[in-house]
Amino acid sequence: MIHTVEIIRMETGDEGSFGVLRLGSQIFCNTLEPEDRVNRSNESCIPARQSTIRLVKSYLPSVIRCGGFTYEVVDVPGREDIRAHPGNTEDDTLGCIILGQYIDKLYGERAVKNSGNTFIRFMKAMEGIEVAKLVIRNFY
Repeated sequence: MIHTVEIIRMETGDEGSFGVLRLGSQIFCNTLEPEDRVNRSNESCIPARQSTIRLVKSYLPSVIRCGGFTYEVVDVPGREDIRAHPGNTEDDTLGCIILGQYIDKLYGERAVKNSGNTFIRFMKAMEGIEVAKLVIRNFY
């Protein structure tokens, strides 16, 4: 049973903050968040820290297409509605965490790819888990 989800950010820049997500002790996928904009709501990556995620219903169209549920980061000071969801580029993040199978380019911009399928795999891997610990570390 997975009790810890970890995001290790490997790089950050104008096209976002890219990292890897580990479930337990295994690398599961790549992540994309906005670059660090001092924790501004809907514009910044999540501060590197330990948080909690919980299973929630989502009305975001990309999540509805993938089953309608996602995980929300519930305890980031000054922020709400930080969720994991499908997408490709920093413009898609909305201050949230995008999951993707690999990092590539989309229309000339760095992106995570195969996001919808990766998000579905993540939700299946987390099946039966309503609350988990989220640890975010910067490795840059």
